[in-house]
Parts: sequence; structure tokens; C-alpha cells
Amino acid sequence: MRSLLRRAPVVLLVLVPAALAWLALTPQSEVALARSLLLYRVEPFWRTFAPVASSGSGMLRGTARSAQGSSLANTTVVAAAEDGRAFTALSDAAGRYELALPAGSYVPVATHAGFEDAPLRWGPLRGAVSIVPGEDAAADFFLSPAAPHPFFAGGPLTFLDDTTSHTDIPQPVDVRRRGFALERAGVTLTGSLVYEPPGTATLPVLLFIYPCWTYPCSVLGFDALSAAVAARGYIVVAYSPQRGLDLEADMDDVLALLAHIRANQLSARGNGSRVALLTGSLTSIHVWRVVQLAPPGTVQAVVVLGGLSDLFLIRERFEAGALRLEPPFAEPLSTALVALGRPNLNPDFYVRYSPVYHLDALNNTSLSLIYGGKDKIVPPEQTAHFSQQLFARGIAHEVHLYPDQEHYLDLSTLNPDELDMFEQVVGFLRRTLGK
Repeated sequence: MRSLLRRAPVVLLVLVPAALAWLALTPQSEVALARSLLLYRVEPFWRTFAPVASSGSGMLRGTARSAQGSSLANTTVVAAAEDGRAFTALSDAAGRYELALPAGSYVPVATHAGFEDAPLRWGPLRGAVSIVPGEDAAADFFLSPAAPHPFFAGGPLTFLDDTTSHTDIPQPVDVRRRGFALERAGVTLTGSLVYEPPGTATLPVLLFIYPCWTYPCSVLGFDALSAAVAARGYIVVAYSPQRGLDLEADMDDVLALLAHIRANQLSARGNGSRVALLTGSLTSIHVWRVVQLAPPGTVQAVVVLGGLSDLFLIRERFEAGALRLEPPFAEPLSTALVALGRPNLNPDFYVRYSPVYHLDALNNTSLSLIYGGKDKIVPPEQTAHFSQQLFARGIAHEVHLYPDQEHYLDLSTLNPDELDMFEQVVGFLRRTLGK
């Protein structure tokens, strides 16, 4: 016993630093988010002792190459300041880029379709660069091929009894509705629905990725919209992500669902080679990420209603006190932004789930962006900014602004704008998928 007591201080000297190191470095989502919240709370204290930041700007220069050493043209290099302001550059044919940055410390990230996002690394370690006014800094990136995400119709599907959903848009129609559950990775994903219009024709498939309406998750809150689109000649699959903070597992769930759709296992009348995705609000980050991860040709078209496009821009508005959101969304979103960490040194999540930094992954997908000018949940400038960047890169897309509308399409409260928005969605689907 005395021997154990004598060893206790030594054990503590080993275990305590190890535990602190793990807490400081682990990428585990829950720990990383808690760590960022704690650091944000103590920042005002240690900033009183920090030296005054330099003003002015310097230049970051370097190259983007594959892990095998070949030059990667049109690689996006992004670095964000502590307050969220993002700065980007594209590499040239030789993989060279240059990026002017305000003085400060940065962890820049390089992105390219078909490759994993690449934060700057010094050998095996993650690296940061210090930008000094009037001076150049160097940062070279080596991008590894993207690891394939599972894309197969694994896990059994369980179907519930048929029910009927009625819609009056554009005319009275009864649509067949079936609930289903999907098992994947040890979890049963529930609350999902398939809608089929009358008839026997084979039809294109529209996968709606909705925010969770109630818990356990159910998409019945969006029944009117799902039924109305189905009545216009589409098989509609309505689904909501259910993994909480594990967003990558959410993406794999959606990929599995797409594999089932492609294999025509959700509806015998579905044409799995003609598929579009529709989403709105915060689940837009799921759709954009899935488009990046899905095998080429899986998704032909995307419709996003009032979606997110640039998390750095959201953080910038938050830091400036200009993020005007409606309760109850304001507090959770603000907490989530803080939990992501400072964007200059913790850019990974901001970049991964911001489609504006992965534009080259969208070249072969038809896009329709629809938003309301009075949106109090997702700032309208998110869509406007995204559209500007798409135009700048020559990526064709549709954009529709409704100045007097709020969040997004809701057929439970019809008005002329809502009806026009609905017709824009259906018209886009006709042009891209046919009927």
C-alpha cells in the first residue's frame, strides 16, 4: 500500500499531462467543440496581456500539388482571419498561387475536387504561418486523393403501411405515402417517407433532405410540399439527418439512401438514373457535402431554399455583431459558431461545410438557388454571395430572390410568392430531369 502511495505522484505526473494533451489535441467532435467554447470564454482574460496586433499585410505564396508531386491547377487556397474574414486564391496551371493577407497567424487550407481538404502541414504536424507586414511567407500543399465514402445499398429497409396524402396544388390529387426505416451502422433511421403519384409510369426521383421536424425525426411537417411535388410527376423521398454532431455519418446515411434510390429499392417506379436533391436552411450543408462525395453522375440537379454557403461569412457577421437571427435559432447558431473554434487556426469545419470553397465539385450539376429577402434564420446574403462566386467561376445556375419572403417554401401558408417559388422548383426539375 505504501508503495502504491509513493508511486501516486509519479503516476499523476504522467497521467495529468497526457490527459491535458488529449483534451487539447483530440479531434473527437464533442471534446473539440467543448474545448473551443472554453477557450472563447477565457479569451478576454488572456488578451489583456497579449501584445498589440500588427497592422498592414503580407503575401502568402506557394504551390499546390498532389501527393505524387504533380501540379494541381485551379486549387482553391483559403485562409481566414480571426474575425472570420476569408481570403482566397486559385492556383495557376503550374499549381502556383499567391494570397495577400492581413498580418496575423493562419492555418490555410487547400481544396480541390477529388482530393481531401488539406490544411497546411509541416511534415507530419499541422502548421500555421505568420504573416508579417511587407514580407512574404511560404506554404506548399500536398493533397491526397479523397477517401471513398461507402456507396452501397447496405442495411435492410422496413416499410410501413400505405397511407394517403392529399394535395390541391395545382389541382386535387391523392398521393400514395409510405413510411420506411433504414438500418445503417448500427442505427435505425426512422421517420422517412416515400411519395408516389397515381399511375404506373416510371418517374425521376427527388430526394428531400429536411431539417428534423420533431424527435424522433419525422418529415411529416413538410407533407404538403412533398405531396405537391410528387403530384407533378416525381417520386419523392423525404428524409431528415439523425446523427447529431456526427455530420460525416449523416453524409454516409444519405449516400446509402442514394444507393437504395439508384437500385430502385424505395419505389419500383423510380428512375434511379435521374435524381435531384432538394433542401433548405441548415441541412443545405448536408446536400452540398453529399454532392462532393457521391460518385460522378449520381445527382443530376440540386435545389436549395434559403441555404448556407459560407460559414466564414457567418462567423464574420457574428464577430461584428451584425448577425441578426430570429429566436430560437440565434442562440444555438451563435454557440455552434463559437464551438467551431477561431477560424484562422481552426478552419477545417468552416471549409469542409462551405460549398463556396468547393465550387469545382459543382461543375457537372444543375443548380437552382432560391431565397427570401427577409429570411431571419439564414442570412439572405449567403445565397447572394454564393451566386456571385458561381458567376465568377463561370458555373451555370439559376437564382431566384423573393424580397418579401422569409425563410423558404412552405405550402401550409400559401401566398403568390410561395406559389411562384413552387412553380420555379417544378420548372427547374422539368428542365433538368424531365418527367
